[in-house]
Amino acid sequence: MKYVKKFIRLIASLCICTSVSAQTKTPAFPEAQGFGAFTKGGRGGEVFIVTTTEDYGVNEPVIKGSFREAVEAGIPRMVVFEVSGIIELKRNLKIEHPYITIAGQTAPGDGICLKDYSFTVSADESIIRYLRVRLGDVHKNESDAIEIGQVVDNTGQMSDSPNSNVIVDHCSAGWSTDEVFTIGTERGTVQWSIISECLYRSYHPKGAHSMGSIIRGSYGGVSMLHNIYAHNNSRNPKLGSGEVSPGAVFDVRNNVFYNWGSTPGYSNSDEHVRINLVGNFYKSGPSTKMSRSTIAFHVGGILNSIHVADNYHSNNLEAAKDNWRLISSADGKINKRNTPFPYPPMEKKTGKQIYEAVLNGAGAVLPARDPVDQRIINEIRTGKGAIINSQQDVGSWPVYNSTKAPVDKDRDGMADKWERTHGLKSTDPSDHKNDADKDGYTNLEEYVNGTNPNAATTSLQDYAEYKAALDEIEVLNVQGYIKAKAFEAARLEALSNRPEPKAKVSFSKLPDAKVKKLRVLLNDLVKIEMILVEAGTFTMGSPESEPGRDTNETEHEVTISKPYYLAVTELTGRQFGEVIPYTNNKKSDKPVAVSWFDAVKYTEVLSLHSGYRFRLPT
Repeated sequence: MKYVKKFIRLIASLCICTSVSAQTKTPAFPEAQGFGAFTKGGRGGEVFIVTTTEDYGVNEPVIKGSFREAVEAGIPRMVVFEVSGIIELKRNLKIEHPYITIAGQTAPGDGICLKDYSFTVSADESIIRYLRVRLGDVHKNESDAIEIGQVVDNTGQMSDSPNSNVIVDHCSAGWSTDEVFTIGTERGTVQWSIISECLYRSYHPKGAHSMGSIIRGSYGGVSMLHNIYAHNNSRNPKLGSGEVSPGAVFDVRNNVFYNWGSTPGYSNSDEHVRINLVGNFYKSGPSTKMSRSTIAFHVGGILNSIHVADNYHSNNLEAAKDNWRLISSADGKINKRNTPFPYPPMEKKTGKQIYEAVLNGAGAVLPARDPVDQRIINEIRTGKGAIINSQQDVGSWPVYNSTKAPVDKDRDGMADKWERTHGLKSTDPSDHKNDADKDGYTNLEEYVNGTNPNAATTSLQDYAEYKAALDEIEVLNVQGYIKAKAFEAARLEALSNRPEPKAKVSFSKLPDAKVKKLRVLLNDLVKIEMILVEAGTFTMGSPESEPGRDTNETEHEVTISKPYYLAVTELTGRQFGEVIPYTNNKKSDKPVAVSWFDAVKYTEVLSLHSGYRFRLPT
């Protein structure tokens, strides 16, 4: 996804504020934890009752009782359901107005599932619970299942500000064609959710994809708690920040990661990122590359600071004694932090301790866990399953049956029987806003949370501890911003002083359709072997159980309209540095990993000095 990157401005007092002074001191719901715990949502707002699974397009009339009508309303709102089933979206669905609570657990029957288009949160103060978003490839577009992104300003345009106070709880997302779940927020939590089965060979313009999450934040904090990542090739998750910022604190804690393909989690090399990786459970699977089967996270560079503790990896038992064995980096350097970055405190548990609880409780388990999540949980337990190319590979969307909703004659979102049982008036349409026990939760919130409106509710997250964590982060932000500015100045100076890439290019034989093999010589030192690939239709991929492969790729046909030469030489750092003199790996005699941009620059230099077109295969 494209992001408008936010620049953090250091104001005169050298204080970067993450104000919570106007924030509620009542958690979003009793089990809410992390940086998004004190999201207000639609508390005290109007009630929207979803009575149909129908959707409408841009030029179609609003459908009363539809989920879209509730989501797109411009007032504080509590959204409850009197129907279950699949909502086939006709276009992207976006929350653009703040103060909303979506209570998917109220759906009678099997619950709600969105399909076909993305669900986006572009507003502050949003609570989303017990919702499924399984995109699918029906419309052949490049999309995320769920995206938490920039807020919409008062003109209806996307601003340069990420939203704040967002919590996603017990949701299930998957079958997307870009990332499953993209997150960009100042204060947010994703907890007890399943992020799975991003499609691999689907409709992404870059080809094979399958990415779990991109999580970005310039300051504040993002909590990822008690989630499951399963069957995503990479970005499980990918962490990053704005260009000139101290970087948010990413508290990745007590999650289960299973069957990543090429990469588990990693962070951007050129951005300031602060990470707590604590108490997670890692288990490689049938699609996991052997070379990536024993690590948990790849640190992009020295700008990334990371604290690790109490993680468990079933393929790397030695790491239980030394968690740093789970962390890799490109240059072998890791900016280790022995103490965690500030985070809202929660009960300390190891990765091994949380495994069963997360498998039993994650995802949209209310009103009922669906067959898709049941299958994924079983695959994690048994070590089976695979990264998929289409939802058709695993049976597509199941049927979600709806049962009769409880009677609610006054249309206040609360079942009449429940109101009478708890001494409320089932004929008063306004009492949903009241707070009978004065604990901060309205009567309607007590209903959707399954708590007693006449007895004060105890919450997991303490406000004073939460506020203290944010205050500590503010102090770190000042220090981090100064460092980020200094690094950016040094980077720009280095860019301006880079030597111009040059190359003397010669050929052993001139390219010609009759020449099957040739050699390109660079600066009389670097030899690149190239072979002729004739035009035609080819089968690519690998058959199942092909020996010598870490993971199988589905066989598929590719048509090439013109012949071309394919380089079959793996360049070392020293060889790459002969053409790109500013590479950091120019003294290495091992194969080198470089950025896409430097690789493109390499081909551009070859093209300029040879008279032939060189390009990267895409």
